[in-house]
Amino acid sequence: MLNPMIQTRDYDEAVKSLAREHASVDPSIKRIISYDDPDRRVVRFIEVSDAELPPENGLVSAVRFGKSDAFPFVVEVALLSEEDWRRVESGSLRLPESWGGASPRRVFG
Repeated sequence: MLNPMIQTRDYDEAVKSLAREHASVDPSIKRIISYDDPDRRVVRFIEVSDAELPPENGLVSAVRFGKSDAFPFVVEVALLSEEDWRRVESGSLRLPESWGGASPRRVFG
């Protein structure tokens, strides 16, 4: 999941570095959208790609990874198709409730 060379305590740098890492190891990723945590403890991504984890019950599912000494942020990643990403943008597919009202920010693609 995480390259051991990514070591930062800065939230913005963590988001950028992790997005670059994910995009470099998975060529099917077309774009990565970050939903920044206002408390700056959780890095949240939607990865739009050819691969997908179909949403259930109208809700995006995210996979959660714990923090480490080198990367002190929890990471939550949701994989979506282009169609499902459009549904998120239109409001017909909901984000996980824990993502709150964060605004999307494109960090790759």
